[in-house]
Amino acid sequence: MTHPSLKAHIGYWALSLFAGFLPVQLMAKDSGFYLGLEAGFSQSDSLDTRLSGVNHPTRCDRLLYSDPSSAPNDASCTHNDWQEMWGNSFDLEAGFVGGMQMGYRLGKLRVEGEYLHQTQGRDWRRIQLGSAGNAALGTKDSEWDTSLPPSEGISGFTNQQIFLNLYYDFRGGSVWTPYVGLGVGLGKIEGQYGNRLLRRNDLAQFGPEEWRAAAAGTMSSMDTSFGDRVFGFQLALGVDYAIGDTTLIGAKLRWARFKAFEEEDKLWDTVRSHAPVTSDGVTPFLADLDFGTFESWTLSLVLKQLL
Repeated sequence: MTHPSLKAHIGYWALSLFAGFLPVQLMAKDSGFYLGLEAGFSQSDSLDTRLSGVNHPTRCDRLLYSDPSSAPNDASCTHNDWQEMWGNSFDLEAGFVGGMQMGYRLGKLRVEGEYLHQTQGRDWRRIQLGSAGNAALGTKDSEWDTSLPPSEGISGFTNQQIFLNLYYDFRGGSVWTPYVGLGVGLGKIEGQYGNRLLRRNDLAQFGPEEWRAAAAGTMSSMDTSFGDRVFGFQLALGVDYAIGDTTLIGAKLRWARFKAFEEEDKLWDTVRSHAPVTSDGVTPFLADLDFGTFESWTLSLVLKQLL
């Protein structure tokens, strides 16, 4: 026979669950302001990048010769054609989101202003040097150190977002209120980009040219910040639970997308372990970084206070 106290507990929880679907007085007022706070986790889709610039074969580098005037001076060494060097796709690690909202309820509709701060983890990838069909890079296939192949990475990725949202609440007199919404806004994307290209120490085995010995073991690298303000839009769905006459707690799932952007004229840190200049020994070695659209999912715990 079931103990009386156990029956009482079962009855209490059954009644509580049933009561959750009964009409309540919460939000009986059809309009009013509210404030919200949220925190949760974020996961991004792949972020595509492309790096472009003026590139010459290693043999053209005047700074690799004891007599710079003896360096080759053919068309492949003197052109100023800007072309893609390589592209990549980064899977940034999961991150965190935190934000706040201020909104106004009008019946089942809500208009809301939102601020959200999003972070993502880092990712470091091997550079696929043949991906862009760059002729100058194709001549360097045998130059790279096989124990530390060319690679690039993104770290410190953040996205500060401001959205104007419109929501529809499926209010039916219950303590549970599902909702859907959409929003448009701006994101301030920032982060750090870096790459490393190390040449092998035994380049001289491929030929007696002076530049091979001079280039052996040298590093080309870039470590630079990036950022831009970009347009975005989002779709969201969630559910709120009333824990008092004026307090709601719930969960929200959001998908957001932000447009592509470009960083122009980024200066390399070093080229073949000397100053970041092109093969003429004078012109700065610059690059453009193109970032594809940024998409992410976030899952947040949301606390709202009705005013």
